[in-house]
Amino acid sequence: MGCNISTCCGIGSSLIGGCKCSVQYGYTDKVITITAAGTFNIWQADMGLPGLSGTFVVQPQAPLPNNTFVSINGGALIAIQNDILSNSVNPLESVDIITGAGTTELCVSIIATGFECC
Repeated sequence: MGCNISTCCGIGSSLIGGCKCSVQYGYTDKVITITAAGTFNIWQADMGLPGLSGTFVVQPQAPLPNNTFVSINGGALIAIQNDILSNSVNPLESVDIITGAGTTELCVSIIATGFECC
């Protein structure tokens, strides 16, 4: 839902002046341990939410198997190396971890923000 400047923000005020209300979803610094091969969904936006923009951060807690990936919104696979992987996405609809074998332990933070007219 868009913001109608004349009714929501007042004539002559700035959109930055507080017209939009934001609601945040997600979690920070959650350790996820995966002990089997497969695709594991770690974030899925609820269908009833408006478009969310967000940032995710994945930090390995131990050396990872070479075949560990992340997929954002069902898109291309991004290799997770043994360092921090961070990305901002608009919209942020889903985050999946894909691993082929071995134990994978990651510290994950996902913050998704939705803006609505107050």
